[in-house]
Amino acid sequence: MEIIRGGAFPDAQQFARIAESVANQIMKHPMIAEECRKEGRTGGYFCLARFSNSDPASFLIGKVGSPNPEKSEKYRRFCEEKVSRLFRHPLDRLSRQSRDEQKEQWSGGVRGNKLIVAVSFLPEHADEIWSLGFLRSISDLSFDEAAAILDSHPNEFEPIYYDLDV
Repeated sequence: MEIIRGGAFPDAQQFARIAESVANQIMKHPMIAEECRKEGRTGGYFCLARFSNSDPASFLIGKVGSPNPEKSEKYRRFCEEKVSRLFRHPLDRLSRQSRDEQKEQWSGGVRGNKLIVAVSFLPEHADEIWSLGFLRSISDLSFDEAAAILDSHPNEFEPIYYDLDV
């Protein structure tokens, strides 16, 4: 767990610990553990932004796990892009809603009630589950709000969300 940018962000260290905990639970989940091991998905980056209207008020970037050095920069760029894209699409709850493979714009970011968060290193739908779990664990989304998002946007890794201890 390491804060890369935004160390003065309120609750930065607490958010980093929660980010690490949610990532560890997902990587160990039977639905995805083998895939993470085979593909060397040992860590990546998370980004978190507070927003007022559609302008970022502050921004935090942290490392979770031990990112594969060959993919580290890409993971960081992708997580930042997901959060930035959700700022540009204020009606979207998920970065998946504006996903564009041609532009390397992936799923995995989620707009909470006060925060936008994204992670990058898992398969993209699992990144989305991480984001939902993280927002629920810091009380920026309730269990029911996150479940409603999953109801309207089915996710192959949805069972992992319900197994998270957050």
